[in-house]
Amino acid sequence: MPPTKFIILTTLAFFLCGGLAFAGGLGLGFGLGDALKPTPTATPQPTPEPTPVAAYEPVERPAPREELALEEDFSGQSWEVFTDGDHRKGYEDEHYFIAVESADYSFWSVAGRSFADLVLEVETQQVDGPDNNDYGVILRYQDDDNFYSFEISGDGYYTFGKSVEGQFFSIIPWRESAAINLGQAANVLRVEAVGRDFTFYINDELVDAAIDAQFSQGDIGLLVGTYEEAGTHVSFDNLKVWEVE
Repeated sequence: MPPTKFIILTTLAFFLCGGLAFAGGLGLGFGLGDALKPTPTATPQPTPEPTPVAAYEPVERPAPREELALEEDFSGQSWEVFTDGDHRKGYEDEHYFIAVESADYSFWSVAGRSFADLVLEVETQQVDGPDNNDYGVILRYQDDDNFYSFEISGDGYYTFGKSVEGQFFSIIPWRESAAINLGQAANVLRVEAVGRDFTFYINDELVDAAIDAQFSQGDIGLLVGTYEEAGTHVSFDNLKVWEVE
């Protein structure tokens, strides 16, 4: 995980949080001019009854796996097969793979389905390439410019972010986790997305959680990216999606 990536994404997250705060009505105002005015004596008034506020209740963890909506062992050929000068994606040894042959690129493939609340699980393995990479899953995909992504790297980091109109915002900046098997090793990723709540597991270990309400439903997909060095090749297997009611 390159330090520059961390700085850029953290800065974007800072401005995003500020924008969301004002958009959500959390404007902070300090009336310094009013503090110089004399304060009139107030007429006593009866204390009004407080308005009940519904308490926020976090979703159940782990989320219930109620109905298996999609199961893919990649023994067929239902996902996109494509090759150009920058990447390859397709099937090998009953796995789906994405190989990125150019530096500073990300490529993905989507299932062509739509889900709202779900539990998604997939087995991943870095087959080749530098450990300074990123790979993982796409959630609530609207189009190539609007989606969520949960990714890990071969050198032991994970992140969660979103693309909005083609601009990327970090929700969880890159963080190191001992749950990630390093280098050319297998890792099982699981994401629980219920309403605005997101929970993330790596190799059955709960690593983080987030809240965001940008997208409520959409497609799912698989993603692989590179940084300074090209050649990241990752395979995916045993993809499962449960819908949560």
